[in-house]
Order: sequence, then structure tokens, then C-alpha cells
Amino acid sequence: MERWWGRRYSRPALAQLYGDDLNRNALVATVERGKAHEQSAAIVALGEHHQTQGTMAVARQVLNPYPLVRSYALRALRSLTGRDCPIDLDRSDAEITGALGRCFPGTVWTSPPVSDGAARQAARPRSSDEPDED
Repeated sequence: MERWWGRRYSRPALAQLYGDDLNRNALVATVERGKAHEQSAAIVALGEHHQTQGTMAVARQVLNPYPLVRSYALRALRSLTGRDCPIDLDRSDAEITGALGRCFPGTVWTSPPVSDGAARQAARPRSSDEPDED
């Protein structure tokens, strides 16, 4: 961007947005560190352009606290891997984690951090027959 627009950008600000390695793929960094709307756009772009270096970052977002991000991630994951990973996004995080484990054996799955402080359970709708966890 500096070359295109002839403007300098603060290295600390860029590191906060994209991490310390500014040579890495900005879309993958956005999937890992961005806000939900930024993550969604980056996930879609990675999937549509078959940028397989982002596969694991996208797969982790199947556990994102925001249902829309989860949906985009699952769709992109199918595009990136060329296979269907049968995951019911309406299931619990534990069940989704189990399904991810079956699709990607040997990988440890954890929920991605919520970058804007939103409460995880508040973001996930529950069915009427699902007990409250409070």
C-alpha cells in the first residue's frame, strides 16, 4: 500500500492489525486477528480464490462465536479442501470440535478469541430444548 499510495504507515499499528510478520498473507492474518465483519470478508476471499495457505485459519473460524462467520468459514473450508466436512453448525462447540477432529485428524481445536469482547454465549442462538448453561 505504501508503494501504491506513496504513504507511510505506522509499523506498530500494522503489527497490531496483522501481527509481527508483515510479510505474511494479509487475508490469513485478518481471519486470525480481525473483527467479525473483516474475518467474514477475508474468509470468503480465501475460499473463492482457493488460497489454501489459509485453510487451517479458516477451519478454526468454524468455532467463531458469530454464527455468520461460522457459516462463511464452513463454506470456504469446503472450497479450500475440495471435500465436504459434515459439520452441523447448530450443534454445541464440543460437537463441532469433534466433527473438525474427524475432518482434520491430529489437529487440536480451540475457539478463536473474540476480538471485540462480545460474550460467546450471547452470540450463539440456542434451540428451545437446549438447557441454559447459567
